[in-house]
Amino acid sequence: MTQGESKTLGAVLLIAGTAIGAGMLGIPISTGASGMFASTTLLIGMFAYMLITLFLFLEAMYYCPNPSTNLIGLCRKLSGPVTESFAWLLFLTLLYVAAASYMIGSGEILASSFSILSNSKTLSAILFAMFFSGIAFFKMSWVDKLNRLLIIGLILTFIMLITTSVPHIQISHYSGGTPWLAITAIPTVVTSFTSHIILPSMRTYLDNNISLLKRAVLLGCGIPLAFYLIWEFIILGLLPHSGDYSLLAILNSNQDSLSLLIRYLNHHYQVDYFAQLVAAFSFFAIATSFWGVMISLRDFIEDGLQLEKYTYHTLYANSLAFVPPLVMVLVSPSGFSSLLHYMGIIILLLYGILPIYLVWRARYYLKLSSQYTLPGGKASLILLNITSFLVLASTWVYM
Repeated sequence: MTQGESKTLGAVLLIAGTAIGAGMLGIPISTGASGMFASTTLLIGMFAYMLITLFLFLEAMYYCPNPSTNLIGLCRKLSGPVTESFAWLLFLTLLYVAAASYMIGSGEILASSFSILSNSKTLSAILFAMFFSGIAFFKMSWVDKLNRLLIIGLILTFIMLITTSVPHIQISHYSGGTPWLAITAIPTVVTSFTSHIILPSMRTYLDNNISLLKRAVLLGCGIPLAFYLIWEFIILGLLPHSGDYSLLAILNSNQDSLSLLIRYLNHHYQVDYFAQLVAAFSFFAIATSFWGVMISLRDFIEDGLQLEKYTYHTLYANSLAFVPPLVMVLVSPSGFSSLLHYMGIIILLLYGILPIYLVWRARYYLKLSSQYTLPGGKASLILLNITSFLVLASTWVYM
C-alpha cells in the first residue's frame, strides 16, 4: 500500500468514525416505531442529503487556496463578520456540547463496566477525556493509526452483536409501524450522518489532494449508512412496533432509551451478553467520534483565532478545545444534555444552509473558482436550499 493509499484509508476511517458515534445506537430507537419502510427511507434520504451538503462544503473549502483554512476563515473570506460570528456561535455550541456529551457517555460506560469506578461517573468521564484528548492532539498520523485500532474494535463488537441477535429475529415485526413518526427522528439521523466537521482537517492530512479527498468522503460516508441499515434491520426484527416492551414504548418513555432497549431485549429473548456488547460497541463508537470532534475543534480554533503567529499556538488551540467541555462536565453533568436534541438543527444551519450561501456568493457575486464544483449550477443550489429549509422546518414542527 502506497503512502497516498494508506492516508486515504485513514481519512476514510476518520470520516466514518466521526459520523458513526454513539448516535448509531439511538437510530433504531428514534426511527423504529415508524416501521421498516419509513425508517429505511428516512436513512437513505438523509444520507443522500448529507452527502450532497458534504460535497457542497468541499466546493466552498476550495475557494480558499490555503489548505489549513477552516470554516471561520472561509466565512471571513467569502462573506464577512456577521456570517463569521454566526459560524463561531453555532460551531462552538455544537462541538462543545458534543464533546461534553461524549465525556459523560464514556463515563457512564466505564462506571458500569469497572467496579473501581462504579461510584464516580464524573471521574470516569475525566479519565476518558484526558486520555483520548491527549491522543487527539498528537500528530495526525498517530491519530490515524490509533483510530484504525478503535475501528477494528468497533467492527468486531458490531459483528458479535449481529451474530448474537440474528437468531432471534422475527419477520412479522417488519410489518406495521406509524410512518409519520419518522419525521420526529430527523435531528437524530442528521446528526448521525455528520462528518463535515472533520473535512478541513482531512484536506490538510491528504496534502490538499482533492481526488483523494473526494474518494475518502464517498467511502467514509458509505460505511455509516451500511452500519445503520444493518442495525436497523436487526433491532426492528427483534422488538415489536407497539405494545408492552416495544419500540414505541421506548420512544414514549422518559427513561434512558439505551437501558430500556437492553431491558426489553432481555425480556423477550434473554440475549446473552447483549448489554456488555452494547457497552463495548458504544465505547468504541464514542471514542472514534470524540477524536473527530476534538481534532475539528482544535483546527477550527487555530484557524479562527489565527493562532499560527504565536509560538505555542498548538498548546493554546488544544487548551481552548479541551477545557470548556471538561468544565461543562464538572459544573453541570446533566444540565446541558437536553441541548443534544438541538444538535441536528444546528448542523442543518451550519452545514446545510450556510454552505449554500457561501458557494452562491463565491460563484455568482465574487466570481471565484474552485477545484471542485457541485453539478447543477444555480438550479441545484436553489433545490438544495428549499430541501434544507423543509428539513429544518420539519424538525421544529415535531420538537
